[in-house]
Amino acid sequence: MSESLLGRLDLSRGDKWDSMLQGILDVASLPDPTGVVSYASELDNDLELYRVSCPIGVLLVIFEARPEVVVNIAALAIKSGEYRIRLGSQHKIVIFTIVFALNRKRRDLKRRERV
Repeated sequence: MSESLLGRLDLSRGDKWDSMLQGILDVASLPDPTGVVSYASELDNDLELYRVSCPIGVLLVIFEARPEVVVNIAALAIKSGEYRIRLGSQHKIVIFTIVFALNRKRRDLKRRERV
């Protein structure tokens, strides 16, 4: 593995881990973007027009081996009502491992809060 690739995948360098977690918290604190009526008009008797926000259905993001980006994209996708995330990367095993570790950490924190 090249040094530059290792640098991108290593979450222990600098503040990558903390900034990644802060990004998730920032997204979680945003208001729910779905179901918001941004425009309404009565066109005719008993005929109303509404513009309501909804999930777009497809989210395509291309990037290069940056695990913190995967987590941020996943947080944004989930917040916007998307529920399927597909990774087409040769490094996806590393990324899945990081996501798994984040999920385990979240479960551990929830257990501690209950105690």
